[in-house]
Amino acid sequence: MARNEDPREMTAPTAATPRKSSQPALLSPTQNARCEVLFELFEGELGRVQLGRMLSGNDSGRLVNLRQLSGAPSAELTRAVDFARTISSPRLKKTLGTLRVDGTWYVASEYLSGVALSELTHTLAEHGEKVELAVAICITLDVVSATIAARDLIAGSSSAARARCLHSESVWLADFGETFLGEVPASSTLAEETGSYSGLNALTSAEAEDVRSAGHLLLELASGSLGAAAFEDPELPAEVRVLVARATRRAGAPPFDSLHAFAEALGSLDAHLIATDQEVSAELKRLMGSQLEIRRQKVAMTERAALGEIGEQDETKFFRAVSAPVQRETARPPADPARGPLAEAHSNTHRIAQRSEPDQPTTIFHRPDDLIEAEAELPPSVRDREQPAALAPLPPIPVAPGAPPSTRAPHRSVPEPVRPGFITPRRALILLVLVLAGFAFAATTARGATLTVAAAHWLHQRFPATFR
Repeated sequence: MARNEDPREMTAPTAATPRKSSQPALLSPTQNARCEVLFELFEGELGRVQLGRMLSGNDSGRLVNLRQLSGAPSAELTRAVDFARTISSPRLKKTLGTLRVDGTWYVASEYLSGVALSELTHTLAEHGEKVELAVAICITLDVVSATIAARDLIAGSSSAARARCLHSESVWLADFGETFLGEVPASSTLAEETGSYSGLNALTSAEAEDVRSAGHLLLELASGSLGAAAFEDPELPAEVRVLVARATRRAGAPPFDSLHAFAEALGSLDAHLIATDQEVSAELKRLMGSQLEIRRQKVAMTERAALGEIGEQDETKFFRAVSAPVQRETARPPADPARGPLAEAHSNTHRIAQRSEPDQPTTIFHRPDDLIEAEAELPPSVRDREQPAALAPLPPIPVAPGAPPSTRAPHRSVPEPVRPGFITPRRALILLVLVLAGFAFAATTARGATLTVAAAHWLHQRFPATFR
């Protein structure tokens, strides 16, 4: 319904126009429909609501809302459900019928992606929040319009005078911003059988009770509660406070005589006080985004399971993960974790203990062997001149208190001076190269041969015992 449209023009012929999201009815009286229960949506006063999927007929694979009953449906509830199946409106969720799954009876209705109005109000009360005023007025106006359409459709029934249509858990807020009413008039019968409310609270008709419920809805959404201080909320404009007082029949305020009158009063407010469907969708995402995302992920998981894309995986792992408490988008983000002190910078060859932990063992840097060998090849004068004072013997290394003697790190100081006659690998290699060069010289030149004979003669004379 347009925001400035006359609510009186919402008659039964107009309401019968199908909406894009409406789907054909199912569960005819002669059909033995089969259905599986997927997961719970919410717990309501009229009964637990779960999500199901049809498994038979032309509607196989279709998702449905399942309102759980305490037992087999009574004769009055069966008549109410059968009548609900015959009415259709773009403002109503289609009631599909009753069915039995594994011994439990349910009332099945059309499923739309979103949340029930009772879920939203529960979240507001739990977190101490409230809906933007323009969004609250838009939702209330849509709820009143849907209730008008429902009452026009059941006007010819015998129970129309006492059938209360507006129950918060039968109002559905679709995630694309529109509001729908469901289970009409079966919700009124369920309320009477479950004792959710007693009669009409001395009001003249069920329509008057729906008007008062709509007024309480507007106050609860706009202020976040229904307490005594809610009506005195300073952020509530005076014109809105007057409408709430009239709808809820507060003393001194002339009450609305019909839903049409309340809808006309809401529609006559300034345009900036009535949000669009897009703004309603954004506000719903802000307040219920986490729950909506979890619900979408669960539905996607069940769809993949139905198509056989999950195989042998344990589906309970997913449900345990997405059912965990999720931080709401409106909550304050957690503080940054405390950062520890930066480690002290040092060379890439070793690390030192932090100054705040003096008892921690320290690793001493040892020079590589190639540096020791290079130092040994220096002349004694140069080697003594370049010896730094830091290479003096160091004090013992501190060891962690209580460490056993066998785990204490051995004390290693600077290496002792290298002996001059020590044969290093480099010296051995040089000697071998010189010997091979000498043999090559002796074998390829005449002078080399003469020198070789002379060297052999000298060795024979110098070491006669060896060269006999």
